[in-house]
Amino acid sequence: MSLLDRLRNALEKPARPTGDPVRFAALRTVAYRELFGTDPIRVIPHDAFEKPPFGGRIDVHVYELPYQREDGEVQVAITSGMSDYRMIHAADGAPRRREIVQYFRECQAADVVRLHDMAWLPLASRFCVDFFETAGPHPSSTWPNSLFVPPLVRPHAEFTLDLDGDEMQLLWHIPLSQAELEFKEKNGLDALFVRMEERELPWVFDQSSRVSLV
Repeated sequence: MSLLDRLRNALEKPARPTGDPVRFAALRTVAYRELFGTDPIRVIPHDAFEKPPFGGRIDVHVYELPYQREDGEVQVAITSGMSDYRMIHAADGAPRRREIVQYFRECQAADVVRLHDMAWLPLASRFCVDFFETAGPHPSSTWPNSLFVPPLVRPHAEFTLDLDGDEMQLLWHIPLSQAELEFKEKNGLDALFVRMEERELPWVFDQSSRVSLV
């Protein structure tokens, strides 16, 4: 199904939040403050992205991690609103509630838009993204595809939030080049993970220094 077909399907049959978005947003704000140990340095509201509401009203929060890493300061961006919706996984028919997280040396405007879009698109196009899955393409010349895995930071990987009886978890977003996606499709995800380890892929994304693994 093409992107246009997915968007047309969403327009014809708009999805509805499964729960109270206002209450869920308040729960996430409190939980994020506890998780990151601080208030956000920026909150980009959903209406700043100029997307139709049928993909969900998704905000993006940006935090500075309150500790020094060996490789310097780190900012973390996280979506808020994707988990208002239950995504139904095709493999087992079970609901998934997820939000997306990504790490930056300094989160730029383009990074915020990309993160928002990758949370918005599955809801608008009616498909599920979950751990160890890929999605795309996003209109990015170098990193058009996305891989979702458990966060490398342990508290973030272990984080859960109860939303009306459903467990919400965080997906770590890793941008991929077209060649990296094709390598994964040909050789499997384990082979891509091995390549990431061999090439010492940084966990903090920096578009100016990121080098394709293949």
